Amino acid sequence: MIKVKGLATALLSPIVLITLLMAIALFFSNRNRQGAYRSFMTSALLLLAIFSQPYVTNVVLYPLEFGFLKQNNSDEKSFRKPSAIFVPACYYKTTGKISGVAKWHECSLQRMVRAVQLSNEIKVPVVVSGGYFLSDKKINFALVARDFLVSMGLNESEIIVLPQGNSTYSEVKALSKLYDNKFVITVTSATHRLRLNKIMDDANIDTEIISVDYYSSGVLKPFLSLPSAAAMEGTQKGFYEYAALVKYFIFGY
Repeated sequence: MIKVKGLATALLSPIVLITLLMAIALFFSNRNRQGAYRSFMTSALLLLAIFSQPYVTNVVLYPLEFGFLKQNNSDEKSFRKPSAIFVPACYYKTTGKISGVAKWHECSLQRMVRAVQLSNEIKVPVVVSGGYFLSDKKINFALVARDFLVSMGLNESEIIVLPQGNSTYSEVKALSKLYDNKFVITVTSATHRLRLNKIMDDANIDTEIISVDYYSSGVLKPFLSLPSAAAMEGTQKGFYEYAALVKYFIFGY
């Protein structure tokens, strides 16, 4: 599952597409087909100019991060008291020489930090999920997430561990065994909220999404800026999430 996700992410990357177009252009150049070379190289450079603009990222991500679902101001207690705070898995590095907090991906950090804040405010447990999907198959994501939450000041009694699931669907399926027809607060990345909300609704879990880890600013007024690698990363994230939504609506997982 993780290898398939990695392949899908690569195929939906603007950088991969641009690199492929440039490679094709060089192929035609080496064969003295200058017309084809110019067409492919022009297309690559045009896509590079477009996808490296933060405004384009804002447009691509707006429906995911700001549209469709009502935005909750997570600084206000505008929701009814939940049974728990659910934090779906993101990623944790198990290879290389880095250590400590640096092993956590930004999405994991933001989700868990916000969950700790909410748990301290409204006095409900935090549920962490995720199985053995990391590079080191001996390490369980939910268990290391629990240890991180403890280091942030939560007691183990305030943490519910669901050490299973290697996808959003499988994590929610595990969650539904405990919280069927109950209300939970879910803390997840902004691009993830629309799909996760649909999956939880189909699993008969009442939820309100608290969004973190934004890739766009939500500004739709056109503007120009210097090319940005972060913009291309955000656009890739958007393309992946749209593809994942289509997959869920077609196949149901």
